[in-house]
Amino acid sequence: AEISYQRKILIVFIVFFVVVAILSIFLTLLFLQKKKANNLLLLKNAEISQQKEEIETQSNNLKTAFSKIEQQNEFMQSSIRYASTIQNASLPLQTDIDNYFDNFIIYFPKNIVSGDFYFFSKVINPTSKTELFFIVSDCTGHGVPGAFMSMIGIRLLNKYVNENKISSPAEILKRLNEDIYTALKQQSSRNNDGMDLIICKFCEIETEKNYKLTFAGAKRNLFYFDNTKKEIIKILSTRKSIGGKQINNNFKFKDNVLALNKQDTLYLFSDGIIDQNNEERKRFGTNRLIRIMKENVSENMNEQNFALLSALEKWQSITDQRDDITFVALKLK
Repeated sequence: AEISYQRKILIVFIVFFVVVAILSIFLTLLFLQKKKANNLLLLKNAEISQQKEEIETQSNNLKTAFSKIEQQNEFMQSSIRYASTIQNASLPLQTDIDNYFDNFIIYFPKNIVSGDFYFFSKVINPTSKTELFFIVSDCTGHGVPGAFMSMIGIRLLNKYVNENKISSPAEILKRLNEDIYTALKQQSSRNNDGMDLIICKFCEIETEKNYKLTFAGAKRNLFYFDNTKKEIIKILSTRKSIGGKQINNNFKFKDNVLALNKQDTLYLFSDGIIDQNNEERKRFGTNRLIRIMKENVSENMNEQNFALLSALEKWQSITDQRDDITFVALKLK
């Protein structure tokens, strides 16, 4: 019985030690696995920290690059704004136009500077008569490229009208066409830029009609309100732009002559206003423009200006301006 008891005690101890050994091995394996997991976690944290540092470095680099871009953009915008000041200084003074016409002028560049321009000059011709030139031009493109073209156009028109005293609008268009072609080296370059414009020359005459109007256009038609007939009349221009890859030295623009009285009103404009889209991508259109002009032609210039601007703003709504916009109304005094 004592030996049997001792055997049982021995078996219990053996089982105990086996259980302890198994538990020890399990705990050891668990510890090693946890240690391995901790090492992997430390390694992962180190990788994350490195990636974080790289991301922060890239972020700082991007911030630096963005700051430089902002500085460059601000420099460019500042330069363009200054260019706009120069371009506006090249346009005629409003007070000079007011001396001869009841008028309003809508001039909306699309991108600070404009490819549109208008030109006014008073010239004493060789017979000592006063001639008034008014020109509206729409150059190829808008923004900076269009502005360069407009400055070329203004300089050449000053040369023809004020220096060379060329009296014929058609002759001015012919010279302009030739000089643009030469100045831009269009005979050998890929440049195809140019402009569409209308030139009006007013000269006082001593008849029942108060003014003789001579005008010529390069793809810009003349619209005027005939106060006697009480209607807006459209006169077609020559269907050819100024400049381009091919030039025909024998091509001639045409002078058109009209007798006007002091109650007649002329409307000169670029295609920016009629090409303006609404939210449905429909054009403002020439017919709509003429209808607004007809509805308000008996109003004073401020009222006509307000009516047209209101209609344009309502039509455009949130749609971006598509092109430079120039619209000039001139009523003879």
